[in-house]
Amino acid sequence: MNSNASKSQLLRAAACVLLTALFAWAMHAVDARALARIDAMTPADYLAYQRHQHQHSYLFAYVTLLIFGGAYLGAIEVVAGLLGLTVPAKPDRVAESAPAGVNHP
Repeated sequence: MNSNASKSQLLRAAACVLLTALFAWAMHAVDARALARIDAMTPADYLAYQRHQHQHSYLFAYVTLLIFGGAYLGAIEVVAGLLGLTVPAKPDRVAESAPAGVNHP
């Protein structure tokens, strides 16, 4: 595996970790707000809230996951590209030191 491919994979992994941490924090904040709202509900309000939360079709779930999945993958590529701009490129040592006709990994 060449150094550019491994660098690209490391950048994608780092971008995935960073974005996942950001989304996990946002999910925690939304959940905390929802729990505070649920605690203030009466039992009838809670049942109505749950019914509303779970009324969606398979097509809605499919399209939503398709859009957000594509956006997530695009965001990983963008963040990996930005991280790649901050990491200096290594010079290609093999081309300088290898004698003609000899292949080095």
